[in-house]
Amino acid sequence: DITPSGSVEVTFPKQNSTNLSYDLSGLRAECTDCGVHIHEGTTCDDADEVGGHYFSVAEDPWTPDGGATYDANKKGFAKGSFTLTSGEDTYADNVDHAVVIHDQNGTRISCGILKAMDSKKSLDPSTKSHKSKQSKRSKTRGIPPSFTLRAVMNPYPDYTGDITPSGS
Repeated sequence: DITPSGSVEVTFPKQNSTNLSYDLSGLRAECTDCGVHIHEGTTCDDADEVGGHYFSVAEDPWTPDGGATYDANKKGFAKGSFTLTSGEDTYADNVDHAVVIHDQNGTRISCGILKAMDSKKSLDPSTKSHKSKQSKRSKTRGIPPSFTLRAVMNPYPDYTGDITPSGS
């Protein structure tokens, strides 16, 4: 069985910008241009409440054309990041939202909820500087400068395929 696990982190490196970093394992080997997206919902308990892609710009950025994908290697590992503009590009906009991992055919296989975490433990090295312009801007918007959002990935509700997701 394939058992996806790992985490997804979200930071906001500049205005109108969302950076998503992922470190995943147990994926389908050589899954190419597979999706990893923030969704409208704030739960992973009910598939009907996870909702669609979370954005407010004219076109959905959570697509392969928008760069919102991962590529797994021969052993089912994927690590990387991408930056996009969703129109929902702040800490407050994204906290408690669902992140969904998709399989090659688009099936939703894993889900996690974005929660605050100390950036000293972040996957994204750009979040470790507390004296950056982003940190100063974050303070003025009431966003903790030393925090990033992280979702630990778990099974997607109602998924019945041959992949068995688990978080860590």
